Amino acid sequence: LASTPGEGERRKDALFWLGHARGEAGVRRIEPLLTSDPDPQIRQHAAFAISQGTSARRGDLVLQQARTDKDREVRSQAWFWLAQSGDARAENELRNALRTEKSDEVRHQAIFALSQLPGERGVPALIGVVEDRDLAIGDRKQALFWLGHSETDAAIAYLDQVLR
Repeated sequence: LASTPGEGERRKDALFWLGHARGEAGVRRIEPLLTSDPDPQIRQHAAFAISQGTSARRGDLVLQQARTDKDREVRSQAWFWLAQSGDARAENELRNALRTEKSDEVRHQAIFALSQLPGERGVPALIGVVEDRDLAIGDRKQALFWLGHSETDAAIAYLDQVLR
C-alpha cells in the first residue's frame, strides 16, 4: 500500500505504520519514497513517518530531505520533523539552513522548528537567531516573534532585558 500511487490516505497510513512500528525494516521500505516519490505529499509524509519511529538513521534521512528536496514545502516540513525528532544536530543544522536556504518560506519554517525543539532547547536557539546580525532582518524578526510566543521564564527574562 505504501508504494502504490492512488491509494491516498491508505497509503499515508501504511507509511506511518511502516515507520512507527516496523523499525529499521520499515524505514528501508520508506526510504525510496522519501527521496524519489513523484508526489511531494508522499515524500513529506514519509519524513513524518520516519521521524516518529525509532530508527537510528531517522535524523540522517530527514536531514537529507530537508537539505535536498526540490519542493519548498517538503523541505519546510522536513526541518520541522527534524526538530520534533529531538536529534542532537537539529539546532546547528537549522541555523545552517538559515544561512544557505534561498526560500524565505523554508527559512521561516526552520525558525518555527527551532521554537518546537524539545525541552528547553528552543529558547536559547531562538535567542541565538535574534542576536545573529549576519542573518537577514526578516529571519531575526521571525525568531523574535516565536520567542514572544514562548511562555517560558527564560524567554520572558530575555525579552524583559531587551525591552528595558
